Amino acid sequence: MRRLDEWMKRGGSSFPLTSIQRNGDLDPGAHRAYPEQRLAAGPDAVLLACGAGEFTFLDEEEYRAGITVATDVAHGRRPVVAGIGYGWARALRFARIAEDAGAEATLVLPHCSIQAPQGGRVEQLRRIGGGTRLPLIARQRDQVAPNGFLLFNGAATAELQARAYAGIGVRTYASAVHAFAPEIAQAFFEAPDKNDPDQTNKLLRGFHVPLVELRDSEARLRRPARQGCGPTARTARGPRTCPAHRARHGRPRRPP
Repeated sequence: MRRLDEWMKRGGSSFPLTSIQRNGDLDPGAHRAYPEQRLAAGPDAVLLACGAGEFTFLDEEEYRAGITVATDVAHGRRPVVAGIGYGWARALRFARIAEDAGAEATLVLPHCSIQAPQGGRVEQLRRIGGGTRLPLIARQRDQVAPNGFLLFNGAATAELQARAYAGIGVRTYASAVHAFAPEIAQAFFEAPDKNDPDQTNKLLRGFHVPLVELRDSEARLRRPARQGCGPTARTARGPRTCPAHRARHGRPRRPP
């Protein structure tokens, strides 16, 4: 735990993707090459088979193979953190696989599509922690972990909040950018150590903020149009002209 704490407090961590073949099986060759590329860029820790790493799509054998390859590639140069999740019994099974495969810690992913009560979440962590020697990092959504947990910023495009977190003593954050633009992610990691606020501001204005704006605009475009002929029903082109409303009222109904 001390080694993990020392490494992760240095700055940014990488969330590599998991390489999958067209038929849905793990691609061992690509999965080995990809973490090697990420490690070459210099992150402070590598988090495998997590939210961006397709954890929920991997069976236990694929998971074991993926973590084994990653720990072999890392070869002790960086801590390897393995994602685990689902109910506590299955999460513990994955934690033991990760332990056997050489991982140094686990990231406990939150329940999907349900809001687990705080007491249940704490009990889940206690049960997992009682069955494995690996340290646990709890990824939380509107919940609080028990005392003694390492805190890091795992927000989407965490670079936008990195300076605020650093202001309260939390330098560690997980970079999704490191999965596709490691040079930019690494430059952002290193700017505080070089005491270079101009570089930080340049990267925020020139890359990270536009990236978030692009992501959010894509999400809005993909959102289904609201249905119905109420006063707030709209499309991307303006107020809806609902056929049923036209048949009933003879004209489109526009928002007031």
